[in-house]
Amino acid sequence: MQKIQLALVLPETAAIVAASIQVDTLETDCGTDAAKDIEHDRTSVERWLLSYASYYENEGYQLNKFLSDVVTHGCASGIIGSLIYTHECISFYDRFESDIWDLISDHLDCSGMTFGQFIDGFRDMSADCVESFKNMLAWFAVETVALKLWDENDAR
Repeated sequence: MQKIQLALVLPETAAIVAASIQVDTLETDCGTDAAKDIEHDRTSVERWLLSYASYYENEGYQLNKFLSDVVTHGCASGIIGSLIYTHECISFYDRFESDIWDLISDHLDCSGMTFGQFIDGFRDMSADCVESFKNMLAWFAVETVALKLWDENDAR
């Protein structure tokens, strides 16, 4: 693994955000590796989301419907009750920071986007401080993982 330091200045707010990311030099699978379907190969964020979704399954809410709602409406809708408030999202980000940056790296590799283009996608959101930035990345991670799991369930 190679460690990269980034300093980020968002032009609208001139907030400086420093982030360390771990970049795996191995080629990413872009979601094509069938072995990822094995539970122990799941990322921590995937395990967290499946565990969270299991509560809804116990209440009669089908996993695919839950994942569809996360993908369709996003975390901003409040579908993930434990990621509504900024302090909850910051805790989530801090807990899963490495996995979140791995997801971003995979997303950039698969989409061909640059990091700057990725960040520009958040321009319409208020990223005026480190806390807001972490909040957006936490939501990105959950929504990205929900889409992956939803695609996997649809394929079955």
